[in-house]
Formats: sequence, structure tokens, C-alpha cells
Amino acid sequence: MSLRTLPIALAGLALAGCLAGPDGAAEAEPVQATPITRPAPADLAARSPGTTPVTTTPTSDDPAVEDPTATVPPVAVAPGDATHSVCANALPLPEGTLAAQDLSLGAEPAAGSCIATRPTSLFYAVTIPARSVYVVDAQPEADDAALSLYAATTCQPPADGSCTYLDSTHPGEPLRLTNATDAPRRAVFAVQAENAAALARFDLTLTRDALAPNAVCEDAVPLALDGTATDVATAFGGPTAPDVCPHQRSHFYRVTVPARTRVIASVTADAPVYANFLTDGCGAVDGCYGDSTFANTDEVPREVVLAVSQVTSTEGTFSLALSSERVAPNASCEAAARLPLGTVVTADTGGGGRNLGCAACFGQLAIFYTVDVPAGAVVEVTAAPVVATESWNSAFVTSASACDSWDCGFPTTFVEGGTTRLRLDNSEGDAAQSYVLTAGKALLGDEVEPAERSFTLEAHVVE
Repeated sequence: MSLRTLPIALAGLALAGCLAGPDGAAEAEPVQATPITRPAPADLAARSPGTTPVTTTPTSDDPAVEDPTATVPPVAVAPGDATHSVCANALPLPEGTLAAQDLSLGAEPAAGSCIATRPTSLFYAVTIPARSVYVVDAQPEADDAALSLYAATTCQPPADGSCTYLDSTHPGEPLRLTNATDAPRRAVFAVQAENAAALARFDLTLTRDALAPNAVCEDAVPLALDGTATDVATAFGGPTAPDVCPHQRSHFYRVTVPARTRVIASVTADAPVYANFLTDGCGAVDGCYGDSTFANTDEVPREVVLAVSQVTSTEGTFSLALSSERVAPNASCEAAARLPLGTVVTADTGGGGRNLGCAACFGQLAIFYTVDVPAGAVVEVTAAPVVATESWNSAFVTSASACDSWDCGFPTTFVEGGTTRLRLDNSEGDAAQSYVLTAGKALLGDEVEPAERSFTLEAHVVE
């Protein structure tokens, strides 16, 4: 994917996104619950008449697990229900197969639980070793039984009221519980009946896999500017940085981008996969969705992190290839080139820099200029594609009084073939007014020919 841009309809000119201000419609920062690493309660049923005692023992890989002899009283269950039909009594699940679990003895999760409320559930607990993935597979005896699984770090919300969701499945899919930290992490999950046939026996199998070496952002592996990664399994990725993104699993790569160079990440995959550069590092709050290209408009090299993320529960493999190209000298607003009145300039949007200002909703890449409007004059600025195109793939130009200004001016005229015109009115001004122009081509598609990336820009006095 050489140039990713936001498809827009210039003819409709949906300016709401452009006029949203510097913060746009940013989502509220999610509240994160602290993962709970206490082991599942041992010997839960020992104090409940007519039930089988349940015990749990930490593995040698879990040095931080607390004393397995610690006990807590079980929560009372309805007559005829299994002890672990209540999340607080979750049954510790060892690696291997636990046979003949009976979902007809389950119950509905409590209201307000961190586990999704579905009719009839049984609950289990695991302690995921550091840097590991537990895969849970539920196999019903009945061919037409539909079982789903839902996991969180705790049964009930902690004091801050938040739950930490881990994973969930559709019927027939395995549950993956990922621990990308350096300490064991506890999880609880429910096996839930999706139809009447599921109210019967099933087997649970728990297997362990290691995470990929670059499953954590801080452990991103170096990748050359023309580097590749092939047949990478998405299942062994870790949480996207920050750990609040709606992505399922991610792999991280560290790329050094030379001065005035753009790097492009091209991904092919058999599952929905998203590649984006975390330009502000692993803690970037805008790291969920960004660009699959990064332009270094500085005069020195920059190191950035690339996240390749599985964006749905569908697992698969991906291959990644990087390529690069030079960027224009005026690919940043701070280095904007002067546009003399009456002069036509030609530019390649592919050499542009990241477009973050007034024109952000027109395209992700832009070239920057300044133009002076004489006192008492009106200037018309025309942006035209070198190759005529449809209106939704037009050339664009916007204005602002400064690089950090959101006092935006937008095109007022759209011409067939992709040309747009902008008016700069200084008719009542007593002195010349300088404007910053952001211009480019609303590039669409996976591969864009150089001629289709180019546009011309011209400004002249009309009044």
C-alpha cells in the first residue's frame, strides 16, 4: 500500500471533519483496570456441602503467583447449579484437557459483571505465564451445539468501575488469552451456551504458545528501509500501543528513516490487517489508527515504530515490505515555499509531508506554500490536477493565517476535471496579508501513478 489517504467527496465537501478543530472528535481516554494476578481461589467447594473440592497449583513459570493454599469461601449457588456457575467460583483450568463439563449446570452471569451476560455459563480461571498465549478450545459433544467464550481479567469491576476485556469468540472459534507482560496475569472466562443444543457436555483444552519476540512495542525489531517480513502469524502478536486500541494483536518494527525521506509500508494478508506508524513512540495516544506512510521532513534521520495489527478476531498471516522515496523541500508547513502571484508551480503530492491542519480531511499528504495578498485586493488560488480526474479525486488547496492556525479557508469553486479554486479576501485590509497554503491531490487507491499525484498551483489578483 504505497499511499493511503482518506476517501472524500470534494463535490459534497463534508467539512465537519476539517472544522472539528485541532483535537477533532477525539475519543475520551479509556480507563484501564489494573490486571489482577491473584490465583483463582483454591479449594473453593470444600466449605460447600455436596460439591467437589477444587484446588490450584502454580506452575514453575509463575513465580509471582500467590500461595496456592490461600482459600476464600465460595459464593453460594442455586440448587442444582455447578459451583463454577458463578464467576467468583471460577474453576482453575490446568494445561491439557478437562473433559465432560456440563453446561446444563450453568447459570447466567450476574448483572454488572465484567463477563458478557448470556444465558447459561460456566466459569474458569487461568494464570497466563509471562510473554505467553493461552489458547482455549471448547469442543461440545453435540454436533449442532454452539458455544462461545468471553474473557476478562476479573469477574466484577474494581473500585474505578472499569473492566479489562481480554478476548471473546464466536461459536467454534478458540479463545486466545495474551499476556505480553513480564509477570503472570490472571484471567477468568465463561463458556456460554448460544443455543439449546449447547446445554450439554463439552471438553475444554488449554494449550500454551509463546508470543512473537516483537509482540510488545518496546521490543520492536529493526527493519531496514527496504526490509521485508514474510508469513507472520497474527495470532502470536501482542497488544497495540497504547493498550487501549480496538486491535486484536500486533507485531512491531523499528525503522530508521533518513532525512527528507518517506517510508511506505505495504502489507498483504489473508486476514484483516492494519499497518500504521507510531510517530510519537510506543506511548502515543493516537497510535490506534494512523498512516501506513511516514514522511521525515527533518534534516536528520528519525526512528519510528511500525505496528502491523490484526483488526478483527479473524486470524491469518501477513507479509510486509517497506519502500521509500524522497520528499519535497516544502513538505512541511514550517518550510513552506513562496508562491509569487501570477506564477504557476507544479508539485508531486507523493513528495508531500503529513497533512495535519485545515486540509487534513482532503488527503494525508500535502505540499506547503505561502502567498501574499496585497492590501485592498482579492486573490484567487487555483489547484488543478495535471491529469484530469473525478471530483472525488480532485486537487485541493486550503488557507490559514499561520501553520498552527485553525482559521481555515476552503475552496469555493469546483470545476469538472478535478480543479478547485480558493478566494483570499484582503479587500478591506490596509496592509498585505500573508497566508499559508496547503495543497495537494486527494490520492486514492493502492497504487497511484506519478502523473496522477501531480498538480499545479497558481494565484492571481481578481479584484
